[in-house]
Amino acid sequence: MDDDLLKDLASQILSGSLNIDETKTLETEEEYNFTTQAILDSVINSDWIDEQLTQNVKPYYCLSDVNQSVKHYWVLNAVDRTMSKVPAQTELIIIERTKNNKSYCMIGDSMFLISNSLICYVGWN
Repeated sequence: MDDDLLKDLASQILSGSLNIDETKTLETEEEYNFTTQAILDSVINSDWIDEQLTQNVKPYYCLSDVNQSVKHYWVLNAVDRTMSKVPAQTELIIIERTKNNKSYCMIGDSMFLISNSLICYVGWN
């Protein structure tokens, strides 16, 4: 029932048909607190929150080599075909693993070809 009330209110706001003069004013602080609590409960109990949380779960990788401690790495920018200096511990997203022990990875808005030995799996976010 609360979801229907919120959906109706949202559709009125989005369509512009909600007239502020026609809205019911809450007489007492108790009515205000009850209505506020009802709205918060309906938002918290909504299914879309669970969906958004499960969509954001993904493995977390960074640029690092456990055998050596360096501050940056020179990696191949796959689009420009140039070497780029990338700081160690930079987050990356693996796009595709190749057969020659390298992976195409996104760092920021650029794609790089990185040796698998430099990709460190950290865990799930």
